[in-house]
Amino acid sequence: METRPKLSITQTPGDRKRELLAWVVLALLWALAGWSYFQLPDTIPVHYGLEGQPDRYGEKGSVLGRVNN
Repeated sequence: METRPKLSITQTPGDRKRELLAWVVLALLWALAGWSYFQLPDTIPVHYGLEGQPDRYGEKGSVLGRVNN
């Protein structure tokens, strides 16, 4: 079996700043999603008909993929 070379890539200070910024933006997006979830009413439209009117309602947990029977 042949051995593969091990690469050692060092990050520049600019790379570290961009990665930190990306993590901060990701954390802010998760916080916004969590805050928005708690602002939803308990019952929300989950399906719309061809006319654009809601024809089925469900619990707000359905936006998370949870199905309550």
